[in-house]
Amino acid sequence: MAAAAGGGAAPFVWKTYRMVEDPGTDGVIGWGKGNNSFVVADPFVFSQTLLPAHFKHNNFSSFVRQLNTYGFRKVDPDRWEFAHASFLRGQTHLLRNIHQGGTTLNELLPENYHEGGTTLDELLLLENGVQTSQDEVPPGTCCI
Repeated sequence: MAAAAGGGAAPFVWKTYRMVEDPGTDGVIGWGKGNNSFVVADPFVFSQTLLPAHFKHNNFSSFVRQLNTYGFRKVDPDRWEFAHASFLRGQTHLLRNIHQGGTTLNELLPENYHEGGTTLDELLLLENGVQTSQDEVPPGTCCI
């Protein structure tokens, strides 16, 4: 994975963050109410203007598939709103935690995360605890 100006974040993630953060694109793509998700308000304009300006295509479906490979999930079935535990407004240092494939912290999010459920700090503590527990397993011991 190539590092980008986003402090080690994947280029796709960093470019997406810049589009969401840019106040000039708010009519097309912008932050959700809680600043912990983003909304593509106009997929047609997004595909025709922003996608080709930042990526080598203008295919909205490809963009959504790429979001899925990085662990983003659709928040609202009635609109194009996406969230990831490490994609938060003003928290660019967390972008490096977003990776393609594999189990991500975002996959551990409870369904009610965006409704005021478990906090990101609690999830990070859980993830760190899991890592510590894995580190403490003696060599040659099988785990489930």
